[in-house]
Amino acid sequence: MTPCPDCEPSPWWYLFDATAFMTRDRCGDFPAWLVALWVVPSVLLFLAYTAIACRKWWTALAMRGTTFPWWASLTVGGFFVGCGVGHLGDALAFVWPAYRFFAFWSCYTAVVSLVGVWAIVRLSRWQEWQWTHRAEMERAVVSATTQVEIDKYEMRRLRHDLRNKEHAVALAEDMLRLKDLQVEAMARELAALRGGGAG
Repeated sequence: MTPCPDCEPSPWWYLFDATAFMTRDRCGDFPAWLVALWVVPSVLLFLAYTAIACRKWWTALAMRGTTFPWWASLTVGGFFVGCGVGHLGDALAFVWPAYRFFAFWSCYTAVVSLVGVWAIVRLSRWQEWQWTHRAEMERAVVSATTQVEIDKYEMRRLRHDLRNKEHAVALAEDMLRLKDLQVEAMARELAALRGGGAG
């Protein structure tokens, strides 16, 4: 029955109309425990898939303007939404058997799943590139750190050599002063000998 008997039903009403179908529990012997076994996991799966999709979409929006393929993350989020609503339909079929809508949603999920495969490949390639780039950066950091340590060692060695050279120069100056004193003493002795000889 349409909402308005004298009006032409819209395609959307026809899509969501469930009057032509029976609820799932009327299609067989469904005790209460079996209905619960269908409904509860289906709702939990819907919530889990929706949470994953929201996280993927948040990541896509946060990473816009970077090298991250945010559009691929959006596509993967759409795939999770498709799966989640599909599981929700399994639960709703016990009270609202809108099988036309469920069929339409299955087609959407199929299409977005095929696109999602390509999106996951793009994300995997980006992650591989990130890992390779990170490994190269880590090697560069290790190389630069090693070079800095080598430079520090060379600087310490040069300072040590310089101190040794300064010590050698000071020692040579002391020896020269000692020799000057010796020469002066010899000169005084010579002068004294000459004075004694003249007397």
